[in-house]
Amino acid sequence: MSDFPLYENMCKKIPKRDLSVKKKMDLIKNIKLLDENGYELLYTLIKVHNQKNDTAENYNKLPYDGKFSGEGDIEYDLLSLPITLRHIIYKFVNLHISSMKENALKNKPFLGFCK
Repeated sequence: MSDFPLYENMCKKIPKRDLSVKKKMDLIKNIKLLDENGYELLYTLIKVHNQKNDTAENYNKLPYDGKFSGEGDIEYDLLSLPITLRHIIYKFVNLHISSMKENALKNKPFLGFCK
């Protein structure tokens, strides 16, 4: 059992082949749409993957050569991430964006029917 069930769920049925160019482009575009919670979960997925799969000497630094931007955000080069992690991120981002859209629809006020 994992300490982070979201990671375990995202790890299911991961292909061995890399994401297609289209999926990589979609991922780059969609990451920008995440809310703050999405970014936090995304970083946690990256960190957990690093802890489960990499050596102890890489444990305390930013995983996968992440870099702090001028605004305090962390930036990653998609190609520096392992293929498995790219798939995990792709699945998570699509799932989280769908969830964000559902929540937006639920919170939209009902204006009634027009005649």
